[in-house]
Amino acid sequence: KAKMESSCNKSVPFPQVEHVAQNWMIDFLFRSLCHYFKHDQYKKFNQTLDVLEAMMEGSCELKQDQKKKIHICFLLSRIVNGKNLDVQYEEDEHVTPLLSALSVWNIIKEEIKDDKEPLYEEIQKLLFVQSVGVCLEKGQHQKASHVLSWLTEKSKIPQNLKMKLSLILNKRETYHQFLLKFSFDCLLEKIKTFLDSFLKDYPSDFLLKSASKVVEVCQENGLEEEKTETPESGTTTEEGAGMKSNDENVLHMSPSTSERMRKLFRPKRKLLTVQNVNHWKPETARKQNVICQREYKLKGRELSFECTAETKAQTPKKPQKRKRWTYEEDMQLKLGVKRFGEGNWSLILRNSKIKDRTGVQLKDRWRILKKEKQT
Repeated sequence: KAKMESSCNKSVPFPQVEHVAQNWMIDFLFRSLCHYFKHDQYKKFNQTLDVLEAMMEGSCELKQDQKKKIHICFLLSRIVNGKNLDVQYEEDEHVTPLLSALSVWNIIKEEIKDDKEPLYEEIQKLLFVQSVGVCLEKGQHQKASHVLSWLTEKSKIPQNLKMKLSLILNKRETYHQFLLKFSFDCLLEKIKTFLDSFLKDYPSDFLLKSASKVVEVCQENGLEEEKTETPESGTTTEEGAGMKSNDENVLHMSPSTSERMRKLFRPKRKLLTVQNVNHWKPETARKQNVICQREYKLKGRELSFECTAETKAQTPKKPQKRKRWTYEEDMQLKLGVKRFGEGNWSLILRNSKIKDRTGVQLKDRWRILKKEKQT
């Protein structure tokens, strides 16, 4: 302890200290994201993703292994939203979350070359199949056709697999035995297996182990750390630290539209867009009401850029157009009616994430959903 205090008294440049601490925190957040994904805690996953995104905003240049971890976070974010076809990560509206995940997966395969090639090929095949399968499951056959065309033109889909999916698509067999064999649940399990393998090679557990030791010492001494939530039995980290399970373990369908990420990574091939797009949040792929000026800097294989946004000159306010209902708002409305009953619109409004709506609008929207038999 005295030795540590002595070293702390020395003049150490703060930027260097910040850099070291930032690397630890990035590793811890990555490890937390892997934990929440593996335990299907998608609400906490998205909350932690927001924290990591904010951390990345002003972060210094990343190490090579940390770039791999960030790409894995891109992948997990897309898998979590894989069944929500309203979520958009690219400007091309035909690119679903799983198609975007496939592009990121190709980057990861190039970065992590080891003896686990069979697992990588299985995951790639599952992404091929489920990119089409999810569209069929949602009843969007035209979108499934666009997805198959995209796979044919821009991805190396095997010819026999393409023919198989084309046959299923023509017959519109949503629950074909082949799709059930290569299901979305199977994709999740394979991704979890990949995470276990990756974490063995890149533990990223310095802060996690340190925090676990603090908890153990406190328990031995009969002390308790301040807690915001009470852990439930049955859900623990690999190192023994308790984590709370969440009843809302459902896919978080529509992440917020913040725009923070300023550095993108480019592999050998241009697989990720280099537009002013936030790779964490899908909806930022849509055009914003700003004028962007970009400064590109090429450093070897890495492409980084900074973007400054100037808001357009303010003009007299025009009458607001009717705001379209999003998929997330519809889901929140359905959950609210299920919980509080039809007619309790003000109560539903207060206890949901629906913003900038009135009780009358909720009632009107519910009437439309009932008419379209989407309730």
